[in-house]
Amino acid sequence: MCFNISEERRDKSMKTSFFKRDVTPDRSCRMGGYDRKQKSTGVLDPIQVNYMSLEVDQKVILFAMIDCICLEKSFVEEIQEEVSKIIGIAKHQIIISCIHTHSAPCYFKLTFESVPAETALTQNLKEQIKKDLLYCHQHMQISTLQYETCMIDGLYGNRNVKDGWSDKSFHVLKFFHNNQLIGSFVNISTHPTLLNGNNLLLSADLLGHVRNQLEEQLQAPVFISNGTCGDVSTRFYRDGHEDLDQIAHAILQQYNQKKTTENITLDQCELKDIAYDSTSDFKNDPIHLSIRKRVEADDTNPMKDLFLHKCDIKEAMGKFTLQLRSLIIDYGNIMIITLPGDILSAFGKKIKAAFPNKIVIFICYSGNYCNYFVPEEEYGKYFETFNSRLQIGEADKFIQKIINLAK
Repeated sequence: MCFNISEERRDKSMKTSFFKRDVTPDRSCRMGGYDRKQKSTGVLDPIQVNYMSLEVDQKVILFAMIDCICLEKSFVEEIQEEVSKIIGIAKHQIIISCIHTHSAPCYFKLTFESVPAETALTQNLKEQIKKDLLYCHQHMQISTLQYETCMIDGLYGNRNVKDGWSDKSFHVLKFFHNNQLIGSFVNISTHPTLLNGNNLLLSADLLGHVRNQLEEQLQAPVFISNGTCGDVSTRFYRDGHEDLDQIAHAILQQYNQKKTTENITLDQCELKDIAYDSTSDFKNDPIHLSIRKRVEADDTNPMKDLFLHKCDIKEAMGKFTLQLRSLIIDYGNIMIITLPGDILSAFGKKIKAAFPNKIVIFICYSGNYCNYFVPEEEYGKYFETFNSRLQIGEADKFIQKIINLAK
């Protein structure tokens, strides 16, 4: 027997669930970030995978956030393929991202570093995420939403130009079931690099400590994500005495003192998936070669050798293609946009300016890791260019395609 249910009568209730998994290795392992040759010697704080499932307008989005520095496209796609078949949703509705800590296990080899991946750990991680996503999906509860936000003063900012623009917004989406807080989605935009290359203790770094302290405060799970922080760090705000707990506490202190609160109803969901292929060949790229010549001639640049080493790596890649992918999730009041790498602040500013009447939240380091996205006007000026696998102007084209599609 078949029943036709009108659009008005369908269940429009928002549903959510939260779950977390401690995946801290029980042995010493190679670490991702800073090209460290030494293995980890202990654990500063747990390495986790955090999950959130959100259903709005009968459309389910599953989120998995890994405490690591980067992702690999094949890893993400295998998870999406298997889970989507079981649940019966599109692959792009399964979002796999990471917080970009430089002090987690080396699950994936970084393009510009020589440290090999811990493949056994990576395989175990992949299988666990598949199971946990299904669990999270099965335990959704009807929910209501409260949105809180504030701007963070000091503590971190644009690492290339101290007074340059960076996204200092701190977003908190609180989900309640029967007036009981069941979990929070948090978004911040800063490099989690308070721990430097001398650190050999596994850690989720700054975002992990913000997450842990806020969970203790709220007595509920916290799913934390990183935004457009490609050129954002604590560089200009360090006095040599700060530690992770202190900076995390200072961020949450500002949040508690300055937050504004708004009750928001999510009852619509429009999904737009975009893929853009970008082909590069740095060995034959005149802009890249001119930047290289400029660096070679500048004996005053303390990073000269590092920059030239990055140029060598890029030229040795030959001709290659990166698939840049983004999912736009438009909930009406709130728009969430996933991005596949280190997105510089200017791009975040440009997208937000295009949607002044929406709360725009970016989940970066999502789906794949395509390194730095540098705006054309900044290309060649700073470190990020030398760790970018995109030729000049390609990032701009991709960001503009996102804006056009979102509109």
